[in-house]
Amino acid sequence: MKLSVLLADSAQAGGDGKVHALGIGWSTIGTPTAPMSVIVLSDLDEEDRDDQYSFTVTLCGGDGDPYQFETETGKHALSLDITLPAPPPNGVPGARRLAAVANLGPGLLLPPGSYHWVATIGGSDLRGDTTFTVVPKN
Repeated sequence: MKLSVLLADSAQAGGDGKVHALGIGWSTIGTPTAPMSVIVLSDLDEEDRDDQYSFTVTLCGGDGDPYQFETETGKHALSLDITLPAPPPNGVPGARRLAAVANLGPGLLLPPGSYHWVATIGGSDLRGDTTFTVVPKN
């Protein structure tokens, strides 16, 4: 199995492993951020036979640790859990894909710096990530 993580301005997952996205592939954004979509693509191998797959997507700081937001109740990390049913086998090796989308809006109050969205899949060491930079808005 392989995990890929992409960023887009907006996205919607289709039922067939496709993602319909606008403004895909950016890596720099102002703060507070505009709405964003975190896209996780998982290419399943022939031996991947689970009925469903659970992903966790976590916002991490430049140091790789989960980023902690200051709130009225203390510090909290932003972590999203997504569970998807496995697509049925189709007889074509390497042709099964899961597509998960997390839409975040209206934006995040992140200080300028480097950040990562890290995706992991339950019960494995497998991970995918993407890096982006937050800059001050002019």
